[in-house]
Amino acid sequence: MKLALAPLLLAVSLSAQAQEGPADPEGTVVVVLEVGEATDAPARAGAMVICDDPSIVAPELVGDGGTSFLLRGLAVGTTLCGVRQEGQIPGGLYRIRVTPKKKKPAAVEAPTPPPPKKVIPSDG
Repeated sequence: MKLALAPLLLAVSLSAQAQEGPADPEGTVVVVLEVGEATDAPARAGAMVICDDPSIVAPELVGDGGTSFLLRGLAVGTTLCGVRQEGQIPGGLYRIRVTPKKKKPAAVEAPTPPPPKKVIPSDG
């Protein structure tokens, strides 16, 4: 009975690995953003950023002389982005996971206090 379960367990394990995809290279920085948020990716002047899926993350050049990039989440998903310095020298690898934008809680107004009770003196 135990031997009959072994192939099933192996198949389930391989299926889970296939859904996760291949592991990222060592040193990859994982960043989680909401749609519309951005994170800084330092770079030297003349660098560029390449993302596997530009529909998920957009790199934006910022800083004096282009010394930094913002990686902005555009749509829910995950993509790998690499910074390349001049001469195609690797400058950092980022696994960007973009999540849905969290809904802001509705503004809650403080309850209006009840009007003060009128005290009517008794004739007694």
